[in-house]
Amino acid sequence: MTGALTTGDSLHLFDGELLRETVLTPTFDVARTLRLPLRVRETVFLDDGRIVVQSSMATPDLVGHPIHLLDRERNIVKSFGSADQVIRPDMSIYRLRRIEKADESSVWSAFVNQYVIESWSIDGVRLTVLRRDVPWFEPWHYNKGLRLANHRTSPWRPSGRITRVGCGS
Repeated sequence: MTGALTTGDSLHLFDGELLRETVLTPTFDVARTLRLPLRVRETVFLDDGRIVVQSSMATPDLVGHPIHLLDRERNIVKSFGSADQVIRPDMSIYRLRRIEKADESSVWSAFVNQYVIESWSIDGVRLTVLRRDVPWFEPWHYNKGLRLANHRTSPWRPSGRITRVGCGS
């Protein structure tokens, strides 16, 4: 289960097993529940009530797209986030991203297995690619039994926020 605080101190809980979002008030009363079409790993809230989520979907039309825009009722509006849509069971780590809001119309998306950070519009257009080759972050492409929580070299803080990202060498 993942969670996030939003404006007004509402707590949104995302249950990956029941595919449900539960919204709690500041006094922990249930304000509402919403059915989710996918398992949410990370969430970005937009001011109009829509959300952008990171999730892998194994349906013919969504496979290979790691980022999804959901409307206020949590229906999928748009899926995007991969220029090449790599689809290999032994490379599922390639579909994982860390996402963060850039503004109301775009999100930052960082690969967890290589030093690549992209900016995507919520319309599904890739806007920017920042790629660095640094000795302290060697790209890896197979799961090899690694757990994401144990992978120490990442351009992300534990809070999920981007640390300082330099474009130079």
